[in-house]
Amino acid sequence: AGRRRLWSVCLGSLGRRFRGRDEPVQLARVAIPGVVSADVLHALATSPREQVFQTKAAKAIVLAAWDKVKVWYYLDLFLEITALASICHLTTLLDHGAGFVMDVDESKPAFGVGPMPISMWVLLPIWVYNLLEELTEFKVFFLDRPEWRDNFFTSGNIVDAVRNVSLGAFFALISQHASAEVLAPVLAFISFNRWWKTLYAFRALDYFGERLLPILGAFREVLPFTLVLVFYAGAFANAFYALSHQGFDRVFVSVYRLGVLGDFTLEGDVFGTSDRQKFDTENDEFRTIPGMRLSWWWMQLALFFGTSFLLTVAMMNIF
Repeated sequence: AGRRRLWSVCLGSLGRRFRGRDEPVQLARVAIPGVVSADVLHALATSPREQVFQTKAAKAIVLAAWDKVKVWYYLDLFLEITALASICHLTTLLDHGAGFVMDVDESKPAFGVGPMPISMWVLLPIWVYNLLEELTEFKVFFLDRPEWRDNFFTSGNIVDAVRNVSLGAFFALISQHASAEVLAPVLAFISFNRWWKTLYAFRALDYFGERLLPILGAFREVLPFTLVLVFYAGAFANAFYALSHQGFDRVFVSVYRLGVLGDFTLEGDVFGTSDRQKFDTENDEFRTIPGMRLSWWWMQLALFFGTSFLLTVAMMNIF
C-alpha cells in the first residue's frame, strides 16, 4: 500500500507538470537490495572503464549515493572556501621584516609577538576536521576494508597528507613566533595547494563539474608535449651553460625567457655579457664600456637561432 501511494504521488505530480501535453515518460527501478553500499561504490570508483558510468544502473546508484552525502559535501565546500579565505588573510598579515628599501630583517617574528591572528583560529578547527577525515579514511582502508589497501595510496591521498602535515607544521611555527624566513616558504606552499584543492572541490557541482573536468583532463594530454619541451630546453640549456661563464640559474632563466616567453636581450641572455658604467674622472662623467664577448660567440649565436626556432616558433606555436 505504501508503494502504491508513492507511485500515485509521483505519477500525480508528473501529470500536473505535463497537464495538457503528451510527454513520453520512462520509469526504471533497481530492485537489488543493498545496491547503494560501500562495496558497490568502491567498485565503481576504481573501475578502469568510464563507459560503466553511462549505464542507467550506475547513474541511479551514483545519484542515490549523492542524495545521502550531498549535505556533507556542501559542508566540506563551505569549509574549503573558509579555509582559503583564512589563508589569504594570513598572507596579507605576514610581516617579512622589510625596512627601508632592501633592509630586511628576516629574524623578526612573521606575525609579531602579540595575540595570534583571528584567521588562524578559524583555520585551526578546519585543519582538525580535515585531519579526522584523513584518519577515518585510513581506518576504513586498513582496518575495516583491508582488501582496499592498494587503492589508498593515490596521488590525491598523498597530496592531502602532505597538505595536512605542512599545515600542522605551520601552526607549530606560528606558536613559536617563527620568522618570515621559515614561515614565508611554508605559507606559500600551503596557499598554493589550498587554491588547487578548492578548485577541485567544485567538480561535484553539475554546473562547474561538467566544464571543469574536460579542462583538467586536458592537462594529461599535454604530458607528451611537456616531455619533448623538457628535453629540447635541457639540450639548449646545457649547451648554453657550457659556453657561458655565468651560473646555471642565469642560463636556465635566459633559456626559459627566450624559448617560452620570447623575451630576451642579445648581450645578456645570449652572449652572457652586459655593458658596464665607469666613471671618467677627467671628464667628470660616466662612460659606457661594452661587454667583452667570448671567443666562441658565434656558437652562442647559433644556439640562439636554434632555440628561437625550435622552442619559440615551433613548440610554442605550431604544436
